[in-house]
Amino acid sequence: MNRRKVRKLLIAIVVIAALFLTWRPVLRACIDLLIDSEAQPLCHKQVDGDFHRWQTEHKTRDFPNTRGESWASMQDLPSIEYFPELKSHYSYVPGLTRDDPGDLVLMYVNKPTRWTWHGQPPVPWVFTEKAWILVPVDMKFSGSRDKLGPGEFSERVSFDEFRRRLEKTLDFLKEKKRPHWEAVVKEHSEFLNRLKPGAKQ
Repeated sequence: MNRRKVRKLLIAIVVIAALFLTWRPVLRACIDLLIDSEAQPLCHKQVDGDFHRWQTEHKTRDFPNTRGESWASMQDLPSIEYFPELKSHYSYVPGLTRDDPGDLVLMYVNKPTRWTWHGQPPVPWVFTEKAWILVPVDMKFSGSRDKLGPGEFSERVSFDEFRRRLEKTLDFLKEKKRPHWEAVVKEHSEFLNRLKPGAKQ
């Protein structure tokens, strides 16, 4: 009698193990479908460290500005090869300095995302609402500006707030006649104009 129970128990264990091993990849695939890995932010502390390093080397409080072009300016960062995401889903606004108003937009993720910061636990599910991530000049840990969403040296904001802040930044560069401001305004205004049809999605 005991042997039968032991045999049945062993058979049950083998069957459960076989099912687990067989269905595990399927289960993992289903979970992956529910997790959104699109437009995951960088570690903004590391990027800020790279900006500080560049500014120290060049003895300036300006941020990099190569012909007013987003990607060309970011290529001046010392550790750019470790940040491929900067090219794939970030845009950078050249022409600003550390002394400019803190709420101006230095960088932003150029598509709405469900992420808040790069180390976010847990990872966002596909039904989480998307928002826009911007990195302000003062690189605050979280939004102390009128209940804006938290982030790592960044803010998670609505599309309307993102547009307002980016337009304010472009107006500031134009008003101060920063080097290559025309190229900066052109690049980022064109980006905003392309967003009009379905920007909130």
